[in-house]
Amino acid sequence: MNHLKQAQHVLKSSPDSVASLGRMVAELESLYSVLDTGDDDWKARFYDHWGALEEVFAVALDRGLSELDEEGSRIVASALSDLRALVTEDFPSPDE
Repeated sequence: MNHLKQAQHVLKSSPDSVASLGRMVAELESLYSVLDTGDDDWKARFYDHWGALEEVFAVALDRGLSELDEEGSRIVASALSDLRALVTEDFPSPDE
C-alpha cells in the first residue's frame, strides 16, 4: 500500500476520543515524514492541516480531557475534511 493510500485509510474514520485523535495524529505524522509527492505546496498544506489536529490534541491533553470539546471537534472536523480532499486530489508524481 503506498503512503497516500495509507493516509486515505487513516482518514476514513473520525476520532471519537482524545486518545483516538492522538493515534491519528501519530499515524499521519509518520506518513508525512515519508510522503514524496513531488509537490512542496501540497506537502505544506498537508502539514498545516495535520498541525491543526496536533494542536487540538495537545490542548485536550493539557486540559486533561478524554473527549473533545465542541471547539476541538469543530476544528478536527474541518481539518479532516481538508486532509481527505487533499489526499484524493491529483498532483504531479515525483517522476514528472
